[in-house]
Amino acid sequence: MVNWNKWFYKKAPKIFKDCGIKPGDIVIDFGAGEGDYTISIATFIKQENSNGKVIAIDKDEYNLNKLKNQSRKLNLLDNIEIIHNKGKLVINKTEDFADAVLVFDVLHYFTKDERNILYEEIHRVLVPKGLLITFPNHYRDLYPLWNLRNMSLNDIIKEIEAHNFQLISQWNGELIHDHVWFNGIVLSFQKL
Repeated sequence: MVNWNKWFYKKAPKIFKDCGIKPGDIVIDFGAGEGDYTISIATFIKQENSNGKVIAIDKDEYNLNKLKNQSRKLNLLDNIEIIHNKGKLVINKTEDFADAVLVFDVLHYFTKDERNILYEEIHRVLVPKGLLITFPNHYRDLYPLWNLRNMSLNDIIKEIEAHNFQLISQWNGELIHDHVWFNGIVLSFQKL
């Protein structure tokens, strides 16, 4: 069972810091679900009275309502914006808007063509040298499933780098997946 205080206030902030997110950043959590990462990012980027903000995007309105309720309880509604995208791969923000975009445990849902659209959209909304940070679960060597089942981690890295990104760090450690602890790899790419 997950110790949520330990996750939100200790483990997750260390992961985000190691991946290059800073207090005050604007971060998009694409595929936010119930907000396991959204809430911890919102807490981290709000440090030091900064103006950090998280935009949580998901196709599942039920999960987004759970996120909204949890955010209200934790007094984080002022720095979390919730967007129901109805499954579209469009991020309704201007160019050069976000410092970082998180894509955690969702790439396996998308076909190669859909992933290409998503990478281009992420590139568009990121500031120069902005970060695409992903936890690419369900690839060939890690519980293979759906659209990533035949891809290696290296294949995923090459696919993302082909869209004007450069891998700048890999973080390996304990994450949350479906509300339980899970060992995984987080990749940070910089927009070129």
